[in-house]
Amino acid sequence: MKKALFFGISIMVFMLTLNSCNKLDDDYAYVEISAVSAVNAVPGSEGLDIGLDQNKLNNNWEGVFSFNRVLSYKNAYPGSRLVRVFDPKSTPGDTALVSKKVDFTPGKFTASM
Repeated sequence: MKKALFFGISIMVFMLTLNSCNKLDDDYAYVEISAVSAVNAVPGSEGLDIGLDQNKLNNNWEGVFSFNRVLSYKNAYPGSRLVRVFDPKSTPGDTALVSKKVDFTPGKFTASM
């Protein structure tokens, strides 16, 4: 009797677990995402920092973003965003070497700067 009860409860828990993974819900909030990548095409540069609005795109663990390096794709929300290029030796209050507004549109490729 105890084995049958345990087996029955186990089946119910298993079915509830599978039901919680049901993917038939249609109330997902899909968010459109754009992507951004960069190439350092400044001959002889020791490195650059790339900023998107208030975020730094190249991380220290990716290495120095020097000449001929490619920054892998990063997610970006669509819309008009401020892209800036800094000297990596600059301090937070310094002005950018280059600054430009760029429109990010999902599904479209744009070369800029």
